[in-house]
Amino acid sequence: MLQYLKNLSMIAAFVGVFLLLGVTQVRARDIIITPVSNIQAAIDSAVNGDVVVLKNGTYSGKGNRNISFRGKNITVRSQNGPDNCIIDLQHSAAGFNLSNGESAAIIEGLTIISGDSGSSNGGAIFGQNVSFTIKDCIFKYN
Repeated sequence: MLQYLKNLSMIAAFVGVFLLLGVTQVRARDIIITPVSNIQAAIDSAVNGDVVVLKNGTYSGKGNRNISFRGKNITVRSQNGPDNCIIDLQHSAAGFNLSNGESAAIIEGLTIISGDSGSSNGGAIFGQNVSFTIKDCIFKYN
């Protein structure tokens, strides 16, 4: 019993030091969404370092076009590659907009189709004053 109390006391002291110093551990998490969800809402709930994982299917409509990373350095990627995950912009809007310093953002494994090629912000992905990464994506009819 005495050893148990000593261990408990050490743990409490350790936790107390972390609380006193304001140290918190923040770790990246995966936010997994389905085609009936909306990508923008997932990005809005994400913090730097998070990964928004899009399950197989076609994403379209409100919340799945004119998508802003809102200055967050996150990854938006498909679960199973670009052949299985399509963002259909339905010729009505642009896809992604990265223009708020998202220099470590990643867009990966998506097919982006039917973007508004008349948009001044590009049909599929618009980036300004950032150097984000695009990996393994397919672009059609933008």
